[in-house]
Amino acid sequence: MAKGQKKRKKTDENVRKLEIALKNGLTRESACVHAGIARQTMWERMRDDPDFLTLVEDSEEYWI
Repeated sequence: MAKGQKKRKKTDENVRKLEIALKNGLTRESACVHAGIARQTMWERMRDDPDFLTLVEDSEEYWI
């Protein structure tokens, strides 16, 4: 992390925004922008948190 940068924590609000965006058919990248989450952060969370990975995958399949 760069000097002076704040580390953001996963918040329920950000995760909910991401979930809604994915359920509406946005790409992962677009959903991250909508939720205010960096793409790299999302990929790291998906790798490290199985529950978050499941939420992302289920949300993507929701609109199919």
